[in-house]
Amino acid sequence: MNVLYRYDGCANFDGFCCTEYKILRETECGWWIKYDNNYIVAHNNKAEKWVSKSGKKRFCYPTKLEALNSLYHRQNMRIKILNSQLTISHNLRSICINLLRKMGNENV
Repeated sequence: MNVLYRYDGCANFDGFCCTEYKILRETECGWWIKYDNNYIVAHNNKAEKWVSKSGKKRFCYPTKLEALNSLYHRQNMRIKILNSQLTISHNLRSICINLLRKMGNENV
């Protein structure tokens, strides 16, 4: 195994893309991968990232199937968070409307 995989949503089209990360070296507990991220390079002067072999929330995975499963679970969590935030926003808007009407603002 020379690469690990990560699926992410892609902004340039409707769908997702798979990124392959080259394994630089392997330890008993994980892998060091080549990770060209401007933030990491600027702050650590290294283009490397450590990925656990056994972590529940890994950055990337040994198989495309595991990586796709990770994308599925990440998107489910994202949907739950966004639905919760949307519910809070709707409730706050309703409270604001009621308060504005009580204060005499009929333009709401």
